[in-house]
Amino acid sequence: MIGSSRKNLKEEIIELLLKKPASSKNIRTQLKHKDINVTVQAVYKQLNTLLESEVILKNKKEYLINNEWIKNISKIIDIQDIELPEEGEKFTYKFNSLQNLDAHWKHMTEAFNKILGNEPMFLYSYHQFWIYTPTREESERKFAGEFLNKKQYTFYVIGGVTDLDKKYRNSFKDSYYKVENYSIKSLKEKEHILVIGQFIINVRVPDDITKEIDSIYKTDKDILNKEQQLKELLSENHKSMFTIENNLLKANKIKRKIAQPFALPLEIKQKIK
Repeated sequence: MIGSSRKNLKEEIIELLLKKPASSKNIRTQLKHKDINVTVQAVYKQLNTLLESEVILKNKKEYLINNEWIKNISKIIDIQDIELPEEGEKFTYKFNSLQNLDAHWKHMTEAFNKILGNEPMFLYSYHQFWIYTPTREESERKFAGEFLNKKQYTFYVIGGVTDLDKKYRNSFKDSYYKVENYSIKSLKEKEHILVIGQFIINVRVPDDITKEIDSIYKTDKDILNKEQQLKELLSENHKSMFTIENNLLKANKIKRKIAQPFALPLEIKQKIK
């Protein structure tokens, strides 16, 4: 059991990663220091199991605990801090699959909420296809449903106006999670943007995948057919990336663009002038 003196190998690894991210080599070294002698294969087997169940994430060679998992299992365990760029700096993260990117994105947003509290979020996607990414649907639904409970305003512009785009808006919008279909020509189709406080997270999907997704959304086929096509396409591995930038002026400029179709509360409107 995690936190006790009797743990299996999987639990030992989780406890090590709760302290700080580590590579597989470093994990095995730390286990040896605790007189736990296991093979490399045994460590990899447990790491792969934890990755598949999204208890942990992998960034390059390092493994780290998934903040979303921490939140789901206990309110006692605190959300892990993340390294943030200083004013004017930008960090870049690259991924081999959209599932992995989306999991890391959620990990980051949980950390931002810990740091910034109920600061309003501003989001933009040309199509909100993330809900069709394999293994991530439940996470997407939880993400969209949390804002009402927290009374945290989120303003989400979806640039597309197809029946599938409107389905997302009608299914998820509420009094705090505001969703509108609205065209913002200065934002690109391949960009998926989140702005909170002075921070901008910009997800970029490759042009060819963006075009394939757009063609599925705009086809005359019925919604169920489109959803199945998206799930099949997004189940494949696609390289993608996101950046985190600390730039208050730029952040407020993007917020004003995203805010256009919404009636913002006065206190939020004044903050982004």
